[in-house]
Amino acid sequence: RLRWADWWMDSFLKPIVENEYLSRIAYTITWTDYAEDCYWIPLEGDYTYDGFVRMSKSENVLFLDDSDWVNLPYANQIQKARKKEGWSRRLDAGNSGQHGAWRCST
Repeated sequence: RLRWADWWMDSFLKPIVENEYLSRIAYTITWTDYAEDCYWIPLEGDYTYDGFVRMSKSENVLFLDDSDWVNLPYANQIQKARKKEGWSRRLDAGNSGQHGAWRCST
């Protein structure tokens, strides 16, 4: 039986990485956590947080703030929207080894 605490790793990432056809997926997308009071990934203390952190450290995973993505148009568009709306949290480049801690960067 699935432990929901491991959902991100065991039900989301592993089936994609380990399947001949699913492993061809170029990307998946979740909502972006860039508003002050809206979170779409687990926060520290949530029961799925540890599984999310394990998944986020996989070599198969990149996030919007990873150095390979941060200068692409989508990341720049998000930064402009954040500035326009006055949201204080920002995306930082170069912290890919620290996923799970960056979620509330100010």
